[in-house]
Amino acid sequence: MIFLFAALGLRAQTPVAKWVELQDFSRLMQGNAAFKAWKGESLLWPFLMEATPEIPIKVTLESGKARISLKTIKLNPIEADLSAGFCGEAKSIGNFEKVSVPDLAIFQKDNSLILDYSEQWIMLLVEVDAKAKPGLYPIKLHFDQAGKRYTTQANLTILNLALEKRIGFQIDFWQYPNSLAEFHQLKPWSPPHFEDVLNEEETKVSVDEILQENWDTAKSQFEIRSFFPELG
Repeated sequence: MIFLFAALGLRAQTPVAKWVELQDFSRLMQGNAAFKAWKGESLLWPFLMEATPEIPIKVTLESGKARISLKTIKLNPIEADLSAGFCGEAKSIGNFEKVSVPDLAIFQKDNSLILDYSEQWIMLLVEVDAKAKPGLYPIKLHFDQAGKRYTTQANLTILNLALEKRIGFQIDFWQYPNSLAEFHQLKPWSPPHFEDVLNEEETKVSVDEILQENWDTAKSQFEIRSFFPELG
């Protein structure tokens, strides 16, 4: 694709990375980008990236004496139908709002990414070293594509607080336990099924929404209560 651009005499546009709100990627961040972090903490910095597709973009971090590292994540957009919970006229007409939302997150090798679209969300995973010195650090982020550079800035305050040693964990969402069993070729509600869901050695957080019909059976309720007596 790079050679095609050259052959056609086309030039890549200057890349632009716009800060967006982590709670709502559709909203641009207002004001200066300023963050606080504990020693040993990880931060997610989301952006709306505007650049020429199919041409590599190199992301680099300029952090001075701050002991932080960077990983780049590309987010694949999907079209979401915001119809859940609607009824009445909206349901009968079928006129539900459809929006593009970020979905699958893919870590990029060597902080180099290639956009699939001229506008695409990305995230930067910024990890603060456990032995970082507290203080206020100016940060520069550079986005280089085909000889053109875009730079944005942020301020990072590292607090004199430290997280405990990190522990690995895995989260599985339980809305469709039978599908999970089928995916792993396990008998539903068998001990291996629960072991896979719980991953007891690593899991520190579990999320369960007991709302779906495939939970609503006497067998399921018995099995759930056998593993979670506190449910009664």
